[in-house]
Amino acid sequence: MYPLSLLRAFYYYIHIMKKLKTLRVAILCLIAAIAFNTSAYSQVIVGNTADTYITASSSNVGDGFGEAGAAGNITVFADTTDPIRVGREATGVQAVAVFVFELPTLTLGQTIGTANFDFTIENTATPSASIDLYGLGFRNTAAVTTNDYFVGALDTTNATLVQNNIFSGGVSVPAGAYSTDASGDSALVSYLNDQYTNGAVGGDFVFLRFNHDGGNTGNRNTFYTANNGTASNRPELTVTVVPEPSTAALLILGFGGLLLSRRKR
Repeated sequence: MYPLSLLRAFYYYIHIMKKLKTLRVAILCLIAAIAFNTSAYSQVIVGNTADTYITASSSNVGDGFGEAGAAGNITVFADTTDPIRVGREATGVQAVAVFVFELPTLTLGQTIGTANFDFTIENTATPSASIDLYGLGFRNTAAVTTNDYFVGALDTTNATLVQNNIFSGGVSVPAGAYSTDASGDSALVSYLNDQYTNGAVGGDFVFLRFNHDGGNTGNRNTFYTANNGTASNRPELTVTVVPEPSTAALLILGFGGLLLSRRKR
């Protein structure tokens, strides 16, 4: 939304312009300001240092892996940990990795037009089960909680599947830099816009989680976090903020119509 102070300032500006009989100049200025606000721009969001991983033991459930909300034996590791793990932590213990990003502020009529998630894997390993990427519901704090833990075929809690099988089970994953693919990018855009629709504002936090889609996996992959000492290793979320066409058009047409009506007088 436009700041209240800006609207108040414009009100007084209009009042003065009326007296000077130059209202159309003021309207033209506002149209120009709206047009400027509706230009698209790209923003790189570096990961938050709250990045961490969560483990759960097989004692939580009978199928060999913990699930979100399972009682006991779920541990959130210190957010200074780097790298973080996905897969086997120890016998009967599975780990999931959670990356944290702060949402940008959107003004009136703006949405997320494109999005891409870049991350770096430290080690070369072959996951025994496929790895999925989820987006979790926004919060106003960056802290990762035990409720963010999940291992399994499909998380039906407060989570959005961003990219299914981003790494396939039984296929070696070399160390190096990776990104979400085209389908993941599209799902990421929908996920981020849904967070704003659901009430998120700039400064709130979203969470991207890697987890295996099966339990009792024998290997683990490790991911660099925002705490890594090398900037190029840190996770990044790159978004393009774009105007919502209908909102921008209505604003400009509305003030343009007002300008024309005053000319006819």
